[in-house]
Amino acid sequence: MKKFILLASIVLSAVISHAQCAANFSFSVSGNSVQLTNLSSGTSYYNWHFGDGSASQAINPTHSYAAAGTYDVCLYAYYSDSLGGFCADTICQSVTVQDSTTNTPCDADFTYTVSGNTVMFNNTSSGTNANQWYFGDGSTAYSTNPTHTYASAGTYWVCLYSYYDDSLQVTCGDSICYQVVIQDSTFNTSCDADFTWTIVGNTVQFNNSSIGTLYYNWHFGDGSASQAINPTHSYAAAGTYDVCLYAYYSDSLGGFCADTICQSVTVQDSTTNTPCDADFTYTVSGNTVMFNNTSSGTNANQWYFGDGSTAYSTNPTHTYASAGTYWVCLYSYYDDSLQVTCEDSTCYQVVVQDSLAGLRSFRLKEFELYPNPASTVLNVKLDNMPKGTYASIVDLVGREMIRADLTSKITEIPVSELPSGVYMIRLMDAEKGLIGTRKFIRR
Repeated sequence: MKKFILLASIVLSAVISHAQCAANFSFSVSGNSVQLTNLSSGTSYYNWHFGDGSASQAINPTHSYAAAGTYDVCLYAYYSDSLGGFCADTICQSVTVQDSTTNTPCDADFTYTVSGNTVMFNNTSSGTNANQWYFGDGSTAYSTNPTHTYASAGTYWVCLYSYYDDSLQVTCGDSICYQVVIQDSTFNTSCDADFTWTIVGNTVQFNNSSIGTLYYNWHFGDGSASQAINPTHSYAAAGTYDVCLYAYYSDSLGGFCADTICQSVTVQDSTTNTPCDADFTYTVSGNTVMFNNTSSGTNANQWYFGDGSTAYSTNPTHTYASAGTYWVCLYSYYDDSLQVTCEDSTCYQVVVQDSLAGLRSFRLKEFELYPNPASTVLNVKLDNMPKGTYASIVDLVGREMIRADLTSKITEIPVSELPSGVYMIRLMDAEKGLIGTRKFIRR
């Protein structure tokens, strides 16, 4: 009897434990496909109805709809066992799916052909199925490839808004505008002359941005002229030139308008595009050395003879007071009429002995400065650095502003305390012999 009561209690407990069913689910939509996630509790079996006549008994089904729309998706979830235990629950939710083509990006574009005052438009948009045209004169159209006739000549902004619209009004859209010029004998729109330009050395490329014009007369300010639409002109010398464009419209029936614009254009010397390369040879005769400047791409020089003397001539001769080994450096640069420079430096070790002295030299690898111009820190990079080398930063009158030991291949020198301006940096060896010099700018 006790066993029967115990068994009855277990069965009753099992039935009661499943008495509370709760149906629930979530979903995610991608185009026309829906992934359903079953969140039901206290249930073991499931009947899904997707709202389009389809059904499933899977736990977490995926369903693809044939058309965009909003569907009532219902889940009937229940529990049933062999002893009669049973409970059930139902939940319905609205699921909206889109047309699969709405995932294609819209790209509006068109071309056109002008004949007199009539324009034929060719729609080259992609990913769209509807269009709105705005012709710039107050007129509109909704066709794919419209033709439009303007009442008068002029310059019009024509815009196309092209979009995709599916059955749920879910759209992607894009728009583009082009300027269309209509010209005929009744021309009554003002001409507008204008241009921009780009400069490389002493050569200028002109970009004509005039509106409502057909013909052009360019005057480059150096006596030269052109009738090209977008001319290129090379100047013989650096300078600032007043460039003028006379732009006009004229047809065979007397239609005419004209406009003029002048702008100042500054060009540089063409040689500034040639890299500077400092170099020299020398001949020793006793304590006198004759230097031969072999630099290229430069037009100015500064010599440092290693004994405190300097020179600015092209091929100097220097007499030393005593025999010894001297670092002779040449800082050679190009400076055009606009003060645009390129620069380079090189150093050789010159041995002065006596009247029978031979010649011995080697080339010091050029050191680098960066950034140049510098605002806070100047980096000095030097390969094969002699022991005890230091950097001395001086102003243009020779006053030393900063001294820093060079202890590694790349040394950082703080320059934030220097006033803005041009400075020279000299590399000196342990015996205060000059082994290199460069110019840098404190921004």
